[in-house]
Amino acid sequence: MNALDLNPISRPASAVMPALPQDVMVLLFGALIVAALTWALRLALGRGDDRLLILSGCGAMAALLEGFACYLIQCYHAPVGEYRVYRAFDTDVPLWLAEVYVLFFGAAVHLFLRTFSKKPTAATFWSGFAVIGIGEGLFEMYGIHQGMFLYYGTQPLPILGFPLHLGFVNPALAMTFAAIAGTWFRFARGGARYLLIPLTPLLLCGLYASVITPVAAGLHRASATLALEGAVCTIAAALAMSLLAYWTLQRLQATASGNPLRG
Repeated sequence: MNALDLNPISRPASAVMPALPQDVMVLLFGALIVAALTWALRLALGRGDDRLLILSGCGAMAALLEGFACYLIQCYHAPVGEYRVYRAFDTDVPLWLAEVYVLFFGAAVHLFLRTFSKKPTAATFWSGFAVIGIGEGLFEMYGIHQGMFLYYGTQPLPILGFPLHLGFVNPALAMTFAAIAGTWFRFARGGARYLLIPLTPLLLCGLYASVITPVAAGLHRASATLALEGAVCTIAAALAMSLLAYWTLQRLQATASGNPLRG
């Protein structure tokens, strides 16, 4: 066995979604979504700012990415006892996770754009990147500990079951989508702005595949060495994509009158 080989975690034949953690997350995230949508409607009707409303729709559509993502990164959700939204790529996607997508690509991206518009600095950008990466990692470690899902196979760089490279990939996706949304809101007018909603799954699938493919190649070949090398490449690709997103957001601020990220 190669010195870099890891002990593989086999995908379980069956697993049961724990009831209490699932119920708590569904109710908590549901309440946050209701609050976000209420604020979105107030902004749209009161100020004519429909960005949060559009981004919330984008977040809902982004949940369609999960089955594809789980297939690539070998993530398994407990199918028994879960509130399932849909099944794709041999993956059951639970309700609580779909709600996370609504908040992650909706309210969180909107909050980041507002924050960056007030202080468009590298510190603001990379602080947001770090908060997302660390916060997501801690949340996923909790979910893994509760038995709500797991990463199986020859996962490289695991921290309490959470693959370290995902702490770079998901913040990179959020920041890149924020840059795309900021650009879209600057140039799109009227009803055309809402076209971002159906385009979101296609955009995110392309972005995700572009950075996760190196590590996914190792995972699907059951090669710990190749997966580790791929994880390093994936982290580098995620950071490069984030740098491009930062440059794009900076250019938006510099090349437009007023503040394009604020409406």
